[in-house]
Amino acid sequence: MDVWKLARELGADIVFFTPEEFTNKDGMYYKELNLICLNVLSSAKRQENVVYHEIGHHAYGHQHFDINSKIYSLKQEAEANRYMIKQRADEWLSAYDWEPEYIDIDSFLSFFEIDDHLYDLAEDVFHDILGWALLSKMS
Repeated sequence: MDVWKLARELGADIVFFTPEEFTNKDGMYYKELNLICLNVLSSAKRQENVVYHEIGHHAYGHQHFDINSKIYSLKQEAEANRYMIKQRADEWLSAYDWEPEYIDIDSFLSFFEIDDHLYDLAEDVFHDILGWALLSKMS
């Protein structure tokens, strides 16, 4: 499904900002306003990643409280990243007419402009989808 359409179906408004207005992040979500803010200078792929990530927060029913612990916050971010990567993995795999013999995680991350620090999470997602561990790292 188109990420923009999905966001609209969930009732989220999307606005764009320039980094000097808020932050150097690619985007943010304000649950109380159901508002996704995207960095106008980020690429289209990175903007889509942010929308998927923020929809992931919604899908998991995450709440933000000022009293949240760092561990709780990291757990929520990992779940939202997993959701984003799952959507991108489904898109990646849809290009195949057959089940691929291996997945090059580095190529996947590069294609979708996903940060390298999410390599292990991407590997886990593909393993969950495909049920096998024929994943390759580029040397």
